[in-house]
Amino acid sequence: MTHEAELRQRLAIGLARRYTMRVRAEGAEFIIEGIEEPRRLPDCQHGVRYPGFVASGQAPGAAVDAAARCVIARVQVELKAIEQAGLAAYFLLVADSVRYGRSIGAVGLAIGSSPGSLVNYLLEISTVDPIPHGLLFERFWHPQITNLPSIWLEFADDRRDSVIQHAWKKCCSNPVAQIVTDFNSDLADDLPTLGLIGLKALTVLRRTCERVRQTKGVEVPIDQMPLDDGKTYDLLKSGETGGIFQLESDGMRDLCRKFQPANIAHIGALVTVHRAAPFWPGPAGFVPDFIACRRGWMSMKYVHRSLEPVLRETYGVLIYQEQVMQAAHILAGYSLGGADLLRRAMAKAKTEELAQHRKNFVKGAQERNRIPATKANQLFDWLEHLSGYAFNKSHAIAYAMAAYQTAYLKANHSAEFLWAITQSDGDAELREN
Repeated sequence: MTHEAELRQRLAIGLARRYTMRVRAEGAEFIIEGIEEPRRLPDCQHGVRYPGFVASGQAPGAAVDAAARCVIARVQVELKAIEQAGLAAYFLLVADSVRYGRSIGAVGLAIGSSPGSLVNYLLEISTVDPIPHGLLFERFWHPQITNLPSIWLEFADDRRDSVIQHAWKKCCSNPVAQIVTDFNSDLADDLPTLGLIGLKALTVLRRTCERVRQTKGVEVPIDQMPLDDGKTYDLLKSGETGGIFQLESDGMRDLCRKFQPANIAHIGALVTVHRAAPFWPGPAGFVPDFIACRRGWMSMKYVHRSLEPVLRETYGVLIYQEQVMQAAHILAGYSLGGADLLRRAMAKAKTEELAQHRKNFVKGAQERNRIPATKANQLFDWLEHLSGYAFNKSHAIAYAMAAYQTAYLKANHSAEFLWAITQSDGDAELREN
């Protein structure tokens, strides 16, 4: 079996595991044979509809049919790019490394831009469904850029070395990726990258789950836990977030109390806002208005009415790189790959490229939305200005998921959670001595 055929078979399995879709991989097609639990399909209403998506009209079951088509269209777009670049073996290697990590309790967390890929989610490389969160494959990788993709994975710090050894053995027998164990930037260009990092928070997660199993006889479904647990959000809203990944600083505790997070998107926004606030332009920053809009004390304002679907979840404030890309797509008709090139040019302040992009943007905005040139130039300036402060949404949502998991354990199994933190702190002291 070729790597491409194996990848398609693995994705068919992933569609069943993630969405209960019974799918047959037949050549280059995925044939849907049934859906066991339609409620597990992602909400595509506010996500990005990739080329190939076709709405199914108003017949009974239309929403289910539309969601299924949305998933398959997204898979096909990503697969086309992956297969044309000869990267099927790379994704299979990464998936194998994550499976091995889970088998020894290392608990893998995909970070950076890789959660933007649905293929990564179906292969269980990532724990984040990119569709309902509006994450973009093109933020992760696309054929219009010269460098090959990089997937960075964080594992429990006490078992990371075992994962590294396993991945090295796989690469030695079939060199399809370069393995990186710190942030060394001296990388070759002819192979994609697999980065493996240790993270204490994942050790705490595993040890808490093990302790719960020992003391209560209960299995905690760490990768399938409910994302609407009331006790967890009550804890976050109280600001009692000591020991919770990404949320334990005094500034984050205060932000949690004021903002009152109620879903994963809120947590991701808080992680981003807390990081960006010190650098944001303007004398007063944007955090007070951000909180006021969230609490309903102030009406949301949009720089252009067509951007409401993109900016609504962040209360009218552009804080994500993916929002820069979607804004260029909506306002001026950029492809998502082209929008990523625009984002990159803005981030690196490439003068010549930006001059050409400005012309394309103004022309596209006039043709697509009848936006006058003066207003289009203002919108381009707005995007260029904020792109330097925007954060990677895929990374923010991945960390938000890990933060939620940590908070869930503290809220529902506090004694076991505190025991695990004590154990991990003891390990750190031993290493330092």
